[in-house]
Amino acid sequence: MIFLRSFGCAENYYRNQELCAELALKGFDVYNQPIGSDRQAIRNNEEMAILQKANLVIVNTCTISDESEKTNQWNFIKRSAKLNNKAKIAITGCSLRNPFSFFSALKIKNPVSIISNKADILLLAKNVSKKNGHKRSKSDQVPMAVSGRFYCMLNSGCMRACSFCACSRYVFKNKDDRPINNILKQIRNAQSLGYSHIEFAGPCPGDWKDPNDRSYRFSDLLNTILKTTTLTIDFLELHPLNLDRSLMKVLSHDRVRKEEISIPIQSASDKILGLMKRGYNSKYLHRLFKKLFKEIPDIKVSTDIIVGFPFEDKQDIRRTLSFLSSYPFSCIDVYTYSERRGTLASLLKPLDPRRFNEHYRLLLKCKSLRDKFNFLSSANRSRP
Repeated sequence: MIFLRSFGCAENYYRNQELCAELALKGFDVYNQPIGSDRQAIRNNEEMAILQKANLVIVNTCTISDESEKTNQWNFIKRSAKLNNKAKIAITGCSLRNPFSFFSALKIKNPVSIISNKADILLLAKNVSKKNGHKRSKSDQVPMAVSGRFYCMLNSGCMRACSFCACSRYVFKNKDDRPINNILKQIRNAQSLGYSHIEFAGPCPGDWKDPNDRSYRFSDLLNTILKTTTLTIDFLELHPLNLDRSLMKVLSHDRVRKEEISIPIQSASDKILGLMKRGYNSKYLHRLFKKLFKEIPDIKVSTDIIVGFPFEDKQDIRRTLSFLSSYPFSCIDVYTYSERRGTLASLLKPLDPRRFNEHYRLLLKCKSLRDKFNFLSSANRSRP
């Protein structure tokens, strides 16, 4: 039995989805843990029972924050080893491509091992299965954890280069978009297998363009999917610069889940947005959201903000709060800034903890937004 666990964004879930299918085709019993909170290690008693009899646990890591690696991800690994001291645990994923990550610096001891590519994972699975004399039988077959949601990879690499993000600096150095024909073939196959919903994976899915025709953009891809399949498009997470007129028109379609659209702004202070290298200012955000909520009245948009960024002051927080109060956001995820070594933001002087506490209290005092705030640590941040 092989237990797959993924942390972070939809890209990692796509990688595990792909690995799960390949392992199953080679005759392995595989449990691919469904998407859920990174903070939850084991989600129910059934999963615990599966983990306890697994020969191999594969953990697909995320390097978006140091805190996530040290807490959620490392805690899952330690708990897995405690629940099943006979299982081999393999660490793979984005954290291994970041030379400053917690896992890159970790001194690994048995039963944990570092695996950097799929070929080595498949070899390890074969060796562990052979060592344990594992043979498939009706009693130990557990069905793959399959939901109706298919993860479709659009691109790898990110050219946004936000100053606080280690991914664009170390993990996704070169942007590579998949060809449209390749994507559509995979999506139609997914529908034929019974999938009814689709979520796009990649550092910034909205940046996708067909490599053979750069005028064919993300909005065109969505239109084609909606016209040629019956799939529903789930959870779109878009960079604010992705939202042009053509994409807004697609978002109004009945098979685009309007309650699952996230547009992270990170801040509404021009000073902080400049330091973050987000590529837009507060005037752009005002124009964008005025138009979006006017053209699609029933849309429900969530957003993210980061608190505690270097050189942040009370006025920056007030500007962000004023902006957020101007529009009907359904949810506002609040993350504390997490310094990532090797990023441009790590060269800036950190905010004094006393000032950070003052800024946090300003958020707590904002009665008009209190019910919309979802206070999270940086351990659960995702892109874009």
